[in-house]
Amino acid sequence: MLRNPFEKFERKRFMYYSRDLGDIALNHALLAHMENADWERVREQMRADLEDYYARV
Repeated sequence: MLRNPFEKFERKRFMYYSRDLGDIALNHALLAHMENADWERVREQMRADLEDYYARV
């Protein structure tokens, strides 16, 4: 998760990973522009990625 493409998003300051806390945060400006449909797309992508990951295990 913390490799590509996360590194690119972190470099552009869209996301931040706190190694001390183990948390991932979104930029507040990006967060303010996200709508419910955007969050649903994120959830769908996460579900698909989890299914793909566990299908290979």
